[in-house]
Amino acid sequence: MKKNALSTVSIALMTAALILTSAPCARGAAMHIATHGAAASGMGWCVTARPQDSTTIYYNPAGMTMLEGTQISLGSTMFIYPIEYEAGPASADGKIGMFTPAHVFAQHTFARGISIGLGFYTPYGLGGEYDEDWAGRYIFTKVEQNVYFLNPVAAVDLKKIFGGGPAISIAAGFRVIYGTTYMRQKIDFGHISLTSGGSVVGPENLISSGLRSTGLLRPTPLWDGSDGEVTLSTDGMTYGFNAGLIWKIMDNLSVGLTYMSSFKISYEGGADFNADGLNPGVADMFFADDDVSLDFNYPDILAFGISYSPTDKLNLGFELWYGNWHEYKEIKIDFEKELNPDVILPQNFTNSFLLGFGAEYWIFPEIPMRCGFDFDFSPVPTGTVSPSMADNDRPFIHFGTGYHPKGKWYYIDTYYGLGFWERTKNNDIPPDIEKGLGEDPDGLGVLMSMDENQANGRYKMMIHMLGFTVGARF
Repeated sequence: MKKNALSTVSIALMTAALILTSAPCARGAAMHIATHGAAASGMGWCVTARPQDSTTIYYNPAGMTMLEGTQISLGSTMFIYPIEYEAGPASADGKIGMFTPAHVFAQHTFARGISIGLGFYTPYGLGGEYDEDWAGRYIFTKVEQNVYFLNPVAAVDLKKIFGGGPAISIAAGFRVIYGTTYMRQKIDFGHISLTSGGSVVGPENLISSGLRSTGLLRPTPLWDGSDGEVTLSTDGMTYGFNAGLIWKIMDNLSVGLTYMSSFKISYEGGADFNADGLNPGVADMFFADDDVSLDFNYPDILAFGISYSPTDKLNLGFELWYGNWHEYKEIKIDFEKELNPDVILPQNFTNSFLLGFGAEYWIFPEIPMRCGFDFDFSPVPTGTVSPSMADNDRPFIHFGTGYHPKGKWYYIDTYYGLGFWERTKNNDIPPDIEKGLGEDPDGLGVLMSMDENQANGRYKMMIHMLGFTVGARF
């Protein structure tokens, strides 16, 4: 029973940090990545109302009907992000992060205005890592999250189908979703205590407590002063859908709407403990490996865009993006062992918005120049800012170009983007956690104090995004 209770405390804190993690992500704040096409990213993702290529399967699948024949696109983005933590003598630099999600899209448009397509991409992910002696090591030292999508879609040009009427295309798709998470965290044995009958017994006093009668504490000292460590790995699968609409009001003006459904991944996995610094009997009793599961709700995403081409060479895009985080009010962590109580951790995310503007100008017949600017409003409230999600309202700037040779079957697009993070954490996240065993208020329990381990301070990060997409048209 004691083992289960204390393991619950450690896993709860660890999992809280894990699920909040996404370090440097793009578009819509928190965890959503929108860099699934170099041409679209060069325009600041302002392509909801106008397809660039087959990557429109992600941005707005209705755009497939505006493409001809068969198109295939594949590419990747390299995220590079140095992280800084400013807190006086405790200041530290995180390890330079790198993340390279890939994207692959293929679509075909039939003569009668019907299109089908298939996409593979990673719209949620990233992570962070610090040295093992940094001030927030009891919250995390390394964390990663990846969510992969396989997305078949179909689209219809209503004007071609019915032989007249407004130029409206609609689309819908099914998304198969697989997610993985990884977390590594130090355990501060110096701030874990037993509680009994309203009193607290710290680790340094346990030898004189009633546990001596178990015979576990006599052979060796209870604790050698070193940290413990725990790693957590989980994965899960679920499903969702996306839909889109584009209305071509005039030849040079169109509006678009994209909806990506919310979804829930039920993550399951294991927690592995290293408690070599503890007396072996106490370590075996309190820190045994265990199974853990939790549900995480990802948001609805709604994007509205306007595309306007004042000349044949110039296109302007405007974007409004909305993320509905209303389901992300808390994290509930379930444990395999029956005696482990569930843990509920409040998060209280608010809804988020993104405003964007992008432009594309064909400086030469085969070479476009692109730029974009976005401002992303964070859903993370001040009260739940954590070291793994020091997410703020942030600007992005984008630049891109490409080579589209006339009469050739291939093309290539590239882009560079820059995002800025800076936010102060000054709260009690993660909180102290106290758990009792059974219903007796005077019974045995455990307490983990985080007062000295909050890692409050200023978090800064600059994210560099380098991406390419190569494509083929048949």
